[in-house]
Amino acid sequence: MQGRIKHEQIIIKIGVMLGLLWLSALPALSQDLGVIPEPQAVERTNEFFWLDESTLLVLGVEAGKHERFAVAEFQDALRNRLNLNLALTYDLAAGNKPNSIVIGNPEENPKVASRMDLYGLSLTEDVLREGYVLGIGKHGVVIGAHSSAGILYGTITLKQIIFSRGSAPLPGVKIRDWPFFAMRGIQDEISYGQVSTMENFKDIIRFLAEFKMNTFMIYLEDTFRFEAYPTIGIGRGALTREQVDELEAFAKPYNVEIIPIFEMLANQGALLMLDEIRPLAEYPGAHSFAISEDSYEFFENCTRELSAAFDSNYFHAGLDESWDLGYGRTEELVKQKGKAVVHAEHYRRLNDMLKRYDKKMMMYSDIVLKYAHILELIPKDIVLMYWKYAPWDRYPEVVQHVEKGFELVVLPGMNNWNQFFPTMSAAMINIKNLTLEAAHYHALGSITSTWGDYGSKNLRELLYCGYAYQGEVAWSPQTHDVSDFNRRFFTLRNGPGTSAYFIAIYELLEKWPVLWHKSLPDYFRHPFLPRKKGHKPTAQELYRVYHNA
Repeated sequence: MQGRIKHEQIIIKIGVMLGLLWLSALPALSQDLGVIPEPQAVERTNEFFWLDESTLLVLGVEAGKHERFAVAEFQDALRNRLNLNLALTYDLAAGNKPNSIVIGNPEENPKVASRMDLYGLSLTEDVLREGYVLGIGKHGVVIGAHSSAGILYGTITLKQIIFSRGSAPLPGVKIRDWPFFAMRGIQDEISYGQVSTMENFKDIIRFLAEFKMNTFMIYLEDTFRFEAYPTIGIGRGALTREQVDELEAFAKPYNVEIIPIFEMLANQGALLMLDEIRPLAEYPGAHSFAISEDSYEFFENCTRELSAAFDSNYFHAGLDESWDLGYGRTEELVKQKGKAVVHAEHYRRLNDMLKRYDKKMMMYSDIVLKYAHILELIPKDIVLMYWKYAPWDRYPEVVQHVEKGFELVVLPGMNNWNQFFPTMSAAMINIKNLTLEAAHYHALGSITSTWGDYGSKNLRELLYCGYAYQGEVAWSPQTHDVSDFNRRFFTLRNGPGTSAYFIAIYELLEKWPVLWHKSLPDYFRHPFLPRKKGHKPTAQELYRVYHNA
């Protein structure tokens, strides 16, 4: 086992070294500040800044509600974590004092502009959309940004610098920071077992924002309550439109966009078992819809309700793993036209339908790559999502998407399926190297997926370290030291001096999924119920239960 782990660590380092060769043109990182994701451009100085109860937060009266929200979050974090209460003032004269933190848009706030000048900082074009500048030194602290997202991310970076140091003075620094990818986040599947509560959804949204991710994709099969089909989602914890509205209102000030994924061909086994929907299946028991007018009526009705519920301009139509197509009601059509053409015609029709609802279609690309001719038959305004969960050094299929002129989002995986704790070494390699590949071709985004196959055993909190790593590489792909990331992550989460313990615990936990796939029942079976016929526990299984407990 130790040899396997060492081998995986070597693979991580080799993969990282290869990846860095592809991105040698990206800006080099400066000395560590304990921040996740690492900023794009950092200049250290020999100055410092002492933060204490007398430090004032200075925000201009012109600040909007989202800027005020970001500052309030910053205040709450310092109060809750360090018992440090910083007063907020809208009196710009307070910004004349060096023991102050001035925050805002320099085009609207002259104190921000003047302090940025003192540190030689400016909002260049690459910083405008979601970026920010941060200066710390003898003149005080300044956070300048053009957008409310930049203000939020600037305050988060300052907060992380503070948290990583405890009571130490803040180092003198000049930061210019912006994201590499426009779309950064996670895809959360809620259809195979666990379904988040509203509180848990909000925790995830807060966590994404903390690590500068802006996209939360929710994978729906039968976990949305449709008015047109009232039997869908009963007893499944399915989301209602009112809950979606609540989540979107919550996510907006955190700069997180919620995108629905609703499968409109395959992977709908649970939904297609319902009496109300079963006639639309390719054949009884199939996981795919038939290509038929009654199926399109269903898709239209679902699209209408989902488009009204979700504000995002994007709509992910799924469309992966449609292996059942052509073996039932669609058999003659497939024989006549071929699988590639039948799939392509279906994609085009869905794309036209989604445009009527002002939605930009996204879809998984595995079927497209299997029948490569499809790339010539579908419109270029469809965003393709390439998923591959193997921990490889390179992902050569990525280039096929961009060569044909499609916008691309890559989808690595958390390696959390069918187990309680993710295989972090495989997830880290996959997230890093697939994102590096996407960065090389200037893709639209990188999103890490979670899947709860066979009952969704793992708790969301056990995935947070991987989520944060996704935030790191999607913001600044040139960051590469996995062990250093773990140190920064656990320090930020649990305080200075704690990271070594949590790293050791995670390394231990990763061993368990390899052992558990045969011994899970022994952990959770009722001690007084008889075992299933034919299963007699081995001495090794019983030893694992005893030893790991």
